[in-house]
Amino acid sequence: MGTILENIKYRFKQKDILIELIIINIAVFLILSVIGIIGKLFKIETFNLLPYIAVTSDLTLLIKRPWTLLTYMIVHLDFFHILFNMLMLFWFGQIFLSYFNPKNLGSLYLLGGLAGAILYMISFNTIPYYLEMNHPPMIGASASVMAIIF
Repeated sequence: MGTILENIKYRFKQKDILIELIIINIAVFLILSVIGIIGKLFKIETFNLLPYIAVTSDLTLLIKRPWTLLTYMIVHLDFFHILFNMLMLFWFGQIFLSYFNPKNLGSLYLLGGLAGAILYMISFNTIPYYLEMNHPPMIGASASVMAIIF
């Protein structure tokens, strides 16, 4: 276990943005999972964090919680969701870094996530099919990862 932590510390010291993004996503996933497991095991009514970290298409609620435009990109609730997002981020991120610099990767990750959130809000506020869905929350790094892939 010590070698894993040492490897993570080394990667952070090297300023490897790709590994930093993956570690941040995994750390948030693990923290939320542990909170959920502890709450379930001890039958504690846990505070539902999802409305405060997931982006919503409800513009009045979004104005009250603008940080969700950034936090939704690092939140995953399902193991396979984070697994495939992080695998794709790692594989395509390495290809991206062979042509561009790490600063471009970090910027594209954020801008792709913001573009995904904006497209989500536009879609759920204009398309009649989605208007009936009552503003479901959106989470995950899929928009950011897709921006890097494309």
